[in-house]
Amino acid sequence: MGIVEEYTRKMASLTGRDIVEPEPGVLVLPEVQDFRRILAIGDIHGEYERLCSLWAQVDYKPDEDLLIFLGDYIDRGADPLGCLQLILEIRRLSPYVITLSGNHELMLREYFQNHDIAEPLVGDDWTFNGGKTTFLQLQKLQEEEPDEFRRIRTFLYALPYVAFCGPYIFTHAGLDENRSFVEQREEMLWKRDAFQTYAGNPFLIVGHTPVQYFGSSYHEPLLFKNRVLYLDTGSYLPDGHISCIDIKANKVWQSREG
Repeated sequence: MGIVEEYTRKMASLTGRDIVEPEPGVLVLPEVQDFRRILAIGDIHGEYERLCSLWAQVDYKPDEDLLIFLGDYIDRGADPLGCLQLILEIRRLSPYVITLSGNHELMLREYFQNHDIAEPLVGDDWTFNGGKTTFLQLQKLQEEEPDEFRRIRTFLYALPYVAFCGPYIFTHAGLDENRSFVEQREEMLWKRDAFQTYAGNPFLIVGHTPVQYFGSSYHEPLLFKNRVLYLDTGSYLPDGHISCIDIKANKVWQSREG
């Protein structure tokens, strides 16, 4: 049985607005119609100033809004730690804040399978893809505020991979609806072709692939005919943004410069 059929069946047996974790890495929220807004935020990549400029516009209501972060909070930008701490502060406000893993959080976890934060930085795929600043900030945090370091580390190691929320699926990069979760767990953080391969039901919201990948003139979230919405708008690019969308109202906010 494929992942979409499996979790659609699970949701059919559930009611209410409680978020259920039927297995590690998967979240299910059966009813979303009573939320004022369903907000999703795309890739952030350590761009703290841009994240703050976006967040100031959103007018988030913890008791009324469902909020989903699509992963890639770290790397490339100047202040990944600041981004992580702001996201944790936002998550503290409500049980209806979902923070998914991105492939950059996965690369961090894989790096620390073989290395320790107290050791000098070793070059690998993570550090070559923007992880150096993240490592150095975390290393300094571990030295100066070990309790805060442990809080951040716990967060990074507990991120789910996919959330089924009523008629919507949220994941970092995409999925194959005909394969099980276990068969594609890490691929859901790396997939690039959901705009071509996804069958279109339920509505799928992803990040990971900047919309600029589809054409240099694109700067806003991009919806394909098969109901895949790409929300990575190139947060770390010179002319990029961090984007938030209210899916119910199709309203978009984007980070500002300066």
